[in-house]
Order: sequence, then structure tokens, then C-alpha cells
Amino acid sequence: MIKKILTSKLGTFLFVVAAYGLIDLINSALTSFLNSVPGLDWVHLPSGFQFLLVLIAGWVGVGALGVGIASLISAIWFTFPNQFALGFELAFINGLAPLLARVLFVKNFGVKDDLSDITMRQIVLMGIVFACLNSSLNQLVLYWNQEAIDFVDGVLAMLIGDMTGTLLIILLLRQMARSLIDADGKKASL
Repeated sequence: MIKKILTSKLGTFLFVVAAYGLIDLINSALTSFLNSVPGLDWVHLPSGFQFLLVLIAGWVGVGALGVGIASLISAIWFTFPNQFALGFELAFINGLAPLLARVLFVKNFGVKDDLSDITMRQIVLMGIVFACLNSSLNQLVLYWNQEAIDFVDGVLAMLIGDMTGTLLIILLLRQMARSLIDADGKKASL
């Protein structure tokens, strides 16, 4: 069923919006008491899914747009109610950061656009680049809008959450890939 949904741009977009929105909502509900400031998590699993969804969305930009729309909804209704400009800025950054990491690797590291030749090492490196971009750009927006008082501390704290969330999702993906058995009885590689 998911394969059929992901064959169209609209289906992919709606899947990404729903999946990321649900993951972000569940994460916020379960971990909000750990946040020192709104939008800052020490372990941020949605960052890993944000990265993963943009990678697997297939249609360049559709995954990023889906993540951005889900982020906008979350920001306006939950994290920063009625702060529409801030919500749009954060949504833009949340869609842009994983897309930028993907584009950087496709353009500079010889990775095919469909990511069919990507290695686990490249995925991990791309995840680290994404986490750095995401935390820096998000904290820049929060600092600019006076929602964060210390830019450097905010970046470092958010970087920890983005890195742990992204690397945990990558490790989970790798473990799932290892446990899958293809038609020949061999383990899938990733």
C-alpha cells in the first residue's frame, strides 16, 4: 500500500506530512517535560525521521515540502501558538536542512540522485551534516526572533538532540535492513 502511495507526488507529499506530523506530535507528547526551551529536545527522534523522509520521498522537494508543512502546523498550533512568521521560518528551515544535506551529497560526493548507490558511511555522514545544518539554522531563527537567549548554547544543545535522533533512526533502519531476508535467502545490505 505504501509503495502505491509513494508512486505519485501528491501521495508522497501527503504521506510525509502525515508521518512526520504524527511522529512529531507523539515525540512532543512523550518528551515535552524534558525540554529546556520550546523546540529543543535532548533526543529528538523526529529529526531522524525528518532526514529519512526527505531521503526516501524520491521526488526532490516533495519530502522537504511535506516536512515543512507538518512543521508549520506543529509550530503554529503547539510549539509557538499564533506566531505565524516564526512558524513559517521554522517550517522553511525544517524542510530545507535535510534537502540541503541530500543535495550536497549528490552534487559533491558522486551519489546518484536516486540514492541507489549510497553507502552506510555516506548516510551517517549525511546525517551528521543534516544535524549540523538543522540545529544551526533552527537556532538562528529562534535567536533572531528572541525565543532563544544564547545562540551557541542553543545550537550545541539542539545538535545533541538532532544527532542522537538522526543516528538512532539510521541505526534502526540499518538493523531493520539486516533483519530482512530477500527472495534468495540472503540478508539485505545497507
